[in-house]
Amino acid sequence: MVRTIVTIEESDKRWLDRYSGRHGQSTAQTIRVAIKEFQKKTQEKGYHGVLKDTAGLLKGHGDSVRFVRNLREEWE
Repeated sequence: MVRTIVTIEESDKRWLDRYSGRHGQSTAQTIRVAIKEFQKKTQEKGYHGVLKDTAGLLKGHGDSVRFVRNLREEWE
């Protein structure tokens, strides 16, 4: 593991300490878990976000296969 120094608000530090104490873990462990959860959420959101943003994109364009073929013809 690598050590790092992070500057946070005093109130956030107090909250971390209380949360960690209630869950029987060190503040460092709480931060490690939070980082892993953030990574997972960010990675999932990336893929699922793209799916959500593009779902139904071709609605109103009729046959989607024909629409895509027409687009490809424009590129040639």
